[in-house]
Amino acid sequence: MPVSRFQNILVPTDFEASADRAVQVAIALAVSVGARLTFVHVVARDVLGCSPAEAEALLRDDVSEAEEHGVEARSLILFGDPIPSILATLAAGETDLVVMGTHGRGAGSRELLGCVAQEVVRRSKIPALTVSNQVRWDDWLDEPEVKHPTPIPAND
Repeated sequence: MPVSRFQNILVPTDFEASADRAVQVAIALAVSVGARLTFVHVVARDVLGCSPAEAEALLRDDVSEAEEHGVEARSLILFGDPIPSILATLAAGETDLVVMGTHGRGAGSRELLGCVAQEVVRRSKIPALTVSNQVRWDDWLDEPEVKHPTPIPAND
């Protein structure tokens, strides 16, 4: 079986519907390519949102869901501004792909995963996959067997 270049996938979340869709897509992708997932939430300064304890519980749910599908997963809570926090995590070099929801409508409206996703995609040095709240993944995710994608040869 070919080895995917996507071994470590970062999934930033604000726990809104579009981020939940991104979590589902990331889990399905991780199952398909054998990747590990890191779910991350940024507790932003001056933005009303969930507390660190609430974020930890919600992230634990995401990790549990991934593990139920046989995917190795962990969670990470960061404090600060979402864009630089996510970009710094990507710059650490442990991530091969970032999967994010778009058009988050959380406490900061587009402050969280609307403009954040756009800026991360624009400034990221690694591939990014954005998932709209409009995407209908329910039927696809319930398939009993996830098909392996055709690998794309590296241009090394």
